[in-house]
Amino acid sequence: MKKILGAIVVLALVATISFSAVFAAPAKTEVKVLTWWLSAFNDYLVQMEKEFEAKNPNIDIILQNFDGDLTQNLPTRVAAGDIPDLVNLNNEVAFTYYTKGALEPLDLYLTKKDIDVYVDSLWNKTKFDGKFGYTFPWYASPQVAFINNGVFAKAGLDPVKDAPKTWEDLERVGKIIKDKTGLPAFAIEFANIGWEEPLRVGSPVFTKDLKKVAFNNPKVAARLEYLRRVYAAGLMPKSLPDYQAVRSLFEQSQIGIFPLGLSMYRWIRADNPKLEFTVASYPVSPKGANRLHVSMMNFVVLKAAKNKKEAVEVGKFLTGSYAQIKFAVGPASIIPSTKVSVDSDPDFLKGEDKGKIDAQILAAKTMKSADNLIVNEVPKGVDVNQLFTAIREEFLKAIRGEKPVKQALKDAETQANQIIKAAAK
Repeated sequence: MKKILGAIVVLALVATISFSAVFAAPAKTEVKVLTWWLSAFNDYLVQMEKEFEAKNPNIDIILQNFDGDLTQNLPTRVAAGDIPDLVNLNNEVAFTYYTKGALEPLDLYLTKKDIDVYVDSLWNKTKFDGKFGYTFPWYASPQVAFINNGVFAKAGLDPVKDAPKTWEDLERVGKIIKDKTGLPAFAIEFANIGWEEPLRVGSPVFTKDLKKVAFNNPKVAARLEYLRRVYAAGLMPKSLPDYQAVRSLFEQSQIGIFPLGLSMYRWIRADNPKLEFTVASYPVSPKGANRLHVSMMNFVVLKAAKNKKEAVEVGKFLTGSYAQIKFAVGPASIIPSTKVSVDSDPDFLKGEDKGKIDAQILAAKTMKSADNLIVNEVPKGVDVNQLFTAIREEFLKAIRGEKPVKQALKDAETQANQIIKAAAK
């Protein structure tokens, strides 16, 4: 009898184990999401992670962030086999990865309805091959002009009434600031000057067949001549400092105007809460430099990613209207890349920082005319960084007065065409 009871107990245990195995929760698919310089927004990202996972219990998001040079860190990680599925890159870096064949085309996974969520011009900028989109447009940072109220007051200027609306007006106001305060009036971001400034004046960077460059023309020459002239007059810092250095000068009231992307608002407020500044429209000259640049941050799916399909679902959620509005209304000073924008969302005007709200509404109104002023097609086989650096360095020599503008343009053209020709062999 004992043997029979023992056998029944064993069978019951086996049945229980088998039943549990059959009805155990399925294993979750991990999606590694790597962000770039976003540790300050971790609370927001964690909240989005929780909301997504609540609706998609089969996916486990693994949030990772890197505050440093991701262009150096990411290749090292991939080479070591630590491959993130979804990566946050700006459009410039994303394009470089595309030229190396490292990105998955997203159209393979998205419907027309999915794509229609995004502002058309921004989605089109992700079509690096002219056909497929390779990035999810995430948050956008249209160019605005940050004005230091204290510097303007010392120059006898009003930060609202005297905010320069054109580049010519910026030169005029800049001379007043320089004469009255002795400070350089403004500084622009020179990191992307090789692409941005030709496109700003309506010039192509390359010929249509992509066999040569096309920026050596009167429009670009006039733009470089303007920058050379204001630099020679001392209206810009002699060192032509990078973004971080200029931001520091602005926050320390050592410069009057900083024309840059809207996303800087949040960082200025965090670094120097007591600084009084005004956000105005970015200068535009109807007959010259009349295009506005909007910086784009995106998510890409790496071709080497293990879980592409699931990564796409996460990317759709994080860059969808709901998540982007939450980001804009909350911790970030950005404009959504979706057609639902902050100035049309009923919750947006409830924000506590009125200065931030006003700045975002101002920037949102420019989105229809703004563009991501980078090239998204280059000659086949060319090293994008080598080509860009060659052009940029010659442009900077022209601005610093180290070469006549015409000579610098000619030298940039010659070097670029040599690089293109060598890559074609």
